[in-house]
Amino acid sequence: MAEKCSIGKILADTGSKLENVLINSDLIDEISRLISPEILGNSSRNLFEGIDAKIAWECTHCEMLKDGYVWLIYKLKEEVYNIEHLQARSMNCTS
Repeated sequence: MAEKCSIGKILADTGSKLENVLINSDLIDEISRLISPEILGNSSRNLFEGIDAKIAWECTHCEMLKDGYVWLIYKLKEEVYNIEHLQARSMNCTS
């Protein structure tokens, strides 16, 4: 986004439709997710429905929050890691 539009950071807190358009347009390099400990039934929504291609992301932040919530941050993976790197690397959630 910064290179294409001279914008350093944008918050798209409108749901998956706008986010998916930005991902497909190659305008997002980081995704932040707040995971709730509650499950909503009878939902057929797919969070990344409409994404045109498989895109590799790397978890850079995992934090346990109060009341069972988990905050995750993923950054766009710019390089392909070899299998030894993936096996050696572990990500633990911290509180």
